[in-house]
Amino acid sequence: MEEEKSNQHTEFHHQNLMISVLSLFFASTKTTSTTLRYGFLLMLKHPHVAEKVQKEIDQVIGSHRQPTVDDRTKMLYTDSVIHEIQRFSDLNTEVYPILSTALHDPQYFEQPDTFNPDHFLDASGALKKNEAFMPFSTVAGGGS
Repeated sequence: MEEEKSNQHTEFHHQNLMISVLSLFFASTKTTSTTLRYGFLLMLKHPHVAEKVQKEIDQVIGSHRQPTVDDRTKMLYTDSVIHEIQRFSDLNTEVYPILSTALHDPQYFEQPDTFNPDHFLDASGALKKNEAFMPFSTVAGGGS
């Protein structure tokens, strides 16, 4: 930034920085709110999943404190539900690039057209990585 101060033709200035930061903020706000809204709808449609998430919340966090970032590593089923919500996005939603081929590929997801958080859990109940999971990006690591 210091080097660019003397460059009169630079595109690196406060206004561009603010526009970039705001764009990132609003983009993440949209994806988060969409995930939450769709997640609530799926929980209503799949009450057995909602019950398991609630049970895990009660066991890990309880009712006497706020959740912390550290709780996420102890909430494997809830984390898998979040992954599954993002993978199982509305098939009528346009996503560019179109990632549904990877997110609904039977090679990576057993019963790809079924909402099933177990897609992201191994046999011991631990959260497992799935290379096909990239709900918002084709960039490596963009989906988790």
